[in-house]
Amino acid sequence: MKPTGKNYARAFVPSISKEAYLVHELVKDLNLDRENIRNLLVYLVNSASDPETVASMLELCEKKRSEQSTQTYIKGGTHGNEKRS
Repeated sequence: MKPTGKNYARAFVPSISKEAYLVHELVKDLNLDRENIRNLLVYLVNSASDPETVASMLELCEKKRSEQSTQTYIKGGTHGNEKRS
């Protein structure tokens, strides 16, 4: 409890990051489809001018690709022998 004037109020801790909340609201409110989301990501990547930001984005993309290829392999999908497009 945290004092707020004469009363005490609960101090809530957010369960998700500000960025995750903003993206969720943007996608929900604008009713974005896959193509719109892809275009938004392309815009964000192209607008990044800081080398650290670009490196961070690349690292996140590589991590996500690795996770997805592992999940596909586990589910019995491709086993790395097929060509990717």
